[in-house]
Amino acid sequence: MTHPLDGARLKVVRAQEHLKSLNAAVLKYKSLKPYVVRIEKKPDEWHGTADITDHPDPMISAIIGDCLHNLSSALDYTMWEVVGTCAGRVLVPPPQGEDRIYFPLCENDVVFNKTISRLNHLKKENYKLTDAVIVALKSVQPYQAGYEPLSFFRELANADQHRLPLIIIGDIETISTRVITISRSPTFNLVLTDDPSYHEPQMNTQATVCVTWQDPFMPPEPVERTMADFVKLVADIVPRFDRFCI
Repeated sequence: MTHPLDGARLKVVRAQEHLKSLNAAVLKYKSLKPYVVRIEKKPDEWHGTADITDHPDPMISAIIGDCLHNLSSALDYTMWEVVGTCAGRVLVPPPQGEDRIYFPLCENDVVFNKTISRLNHLKKENYKLTDAVIVALKSVQPYQAGYEPLSFFRELANADQHRLPLIIIGDIETISTRVITISRSPTFNLVLTDDPSYHEPQMNTQATVCVTWQDPFMPPEPVERTMADFVKLVADIVPRFDRFCI
């Protein structure tokens, strides 16, 4: 037995598959160790720095775009079915019809209320959204606790419609150091040498790399973490509207 929101669920499944591809691509990039470490000895300390030498393949951006597209479609499919049920008719998109339905993601209550007023305008669309539907939509807006990442999702999805690839870069997440000291004890000296540098401490420095966002409106965190949050939220939202569809 099929359900009106099966299409939305399939889009979420496809987004989850893209997320797996993204994780694999990022892991492959990290395995290349695309950075160079520099160690500098100062009079009183050792200093290590690391710089990225190669940024991620643009294909990672394309994978992110595919994931975003499927998540956006899942939300819009959901809204389309809910609105059609409330209106009591089959919606018709352009160019044959004038129904332009998308899932609203608003920055505050004022914008949300204006959006609902437009959808329920008696002399215009008049989709007859019920109070229960409005409450459900309001509960998953980006300004609600737990749904804040959807504000980033909205901005990123809009940006992806106008440019490719999305701007991502490699970045140094952490630097770890380990100092190796050679014993100077006269009773424990495995190597006899006149080279004084042999007895100097040696520093081993390693860096941890991540793929992050360069867009100023995005959080400074790994892209796979951001996208996992998006997938989780949309997967949670879709079934909330099952009861409004027939």
